Amino acid sequence: MTLRICASAQSGGSDDAVTPPPGVVITSLSTSDDIASAMSLQYDGMIVVSGFCNASFTLLKYTPEGRLDPSFGTGGVVKTIHKTVEDRSSATLVLGDGKILMAGSLYDNNAMYFAMVRYQPDGNWDTTFGNKGLIVRSIGEGDDVATSMALQPDGKIIVAGSSTNGNYEDFALVRFNYNGTMDSTFGKNGMVISNISSGDDRIAAVTLQRDGKIVAAGSANTDFGVARYLPNGEPDRSFGANGIVIKSLQNGEDLAQGVTIQPDGKIIVAGSSFNGDNFDFAVARFTPEGRLDKTFGKEGIVLTPVGDGDDKVNALALQPDGKIILAGSSDNGAANDIALMRFSNSGTADESFGKKGLVITSVQKGDENAYCIALQKDLKIVVAGNSNNGFNNDFIIIRYLPDGTLDPDFGR
Repeated sequence: MTLRICASAQSGGSDDAVTPPPGVVITSLSTSDDIASAMSLQYDGMIVVSGFCNASFTLLKYTPEGRLDPSFGTGGVVKTIHKTVEDRSSATLVLGDGKILMAGSLYDNNAMYFAMVRYQPDGNWDTTFGNKGLIVRSIGEGDDVATSMALQPDGKIIVAGSSTNGNYEDFALVRFNYNGTMDSTFGKNGMVISNISSGDDRIAAVTLQRDGKIVAAGSANTDFGVARYLPNGEPDRSFGANGIVIKSLQNGEDLAQGVTIQPDGKIIVAGSSFNGDNFDFAVARFTPEGRLDKTFGKEGIVLTPVGDGDDKVNALALQPDGKIILAGSSDNGAANDIALMRFSNSGTADESFGKKGLVITSVQKGDENAYCIALQKDLKIVVAGNSNNGFNNDFIIIRYLPDGTLDPDFGR
């Protein structure tokens, strides 16, 4: 199994592509779909975005002004190409030494595997990691899909997602040492698989508590599912029912996509909930013991219809003042627009942000989605995802001022 790096920074798109407004950067690398799925900020303000282009792992690095960094890869872009068309990047981390980790799923021999690549700060492979820079790991009997990643203070790396047990998907976590070897002190031979419901269980996001416990959130069959683990990978039986919380928000499907921990230990989980006709923005807050926090929203839950169609949350961020920002998309009747919403610590819409707490951004003709969000030190908000130009998807990065207006200094 081999991968190769192909660095490319060509710009393209349709002949009638729009000129984005200040605050918005569109990057077209191919005539196929280019989609940003994860983002991480460097200490110097550089923005590292990972995703896929022509179904290949793709890394882009932008300056704080929103321009591709010419010192990275070729013109700011690195593509890592495998022999199939099913590879997907889903998470990225910038390490303290400037190296960049990318995790996702790689298709080979008719199955999906957890995959991770580490790059030098200039975009070259870090051959000291794993097998000459690459890790490919089989977890269960069927497809294994990695969706999220977390870095421990000791440098160990947790990659989370789902693993098929032959019938259904289960929560799956793997922990690696800094050099890419499996951490045998975690779970069974470095792996933890959790069957938490009677259906498919998929981790969408993973994060760490200050005490080293691991919190994973995603879908448990058709409900929000949250699991907490001790640092060694065992279920934390002080949380929920033997380490697991499953919560139905409405009568339909609930999709948890993001999780974060407040300084007081409360756990915020965000995603989407089907109301019978379409999906709404959804966020729930749990106490450290795994109970719904009744001081938040309505009995611990906030459900918000944004547009007339499906409204889906893909990521969230927690501000230092406790305000919560959700990022995703809202259907305007013809296409999806990028949608952000900010809430107070109590779960009410923050009317100082955008229009009554809501910001909608539409740039090109087709569907646009925000899949990741990051907060800068100056509290400016950066989101990344895709923007459809009428023919295919382009990478899109948008930076907002703290009040939700587009940042006129970004992308110029």
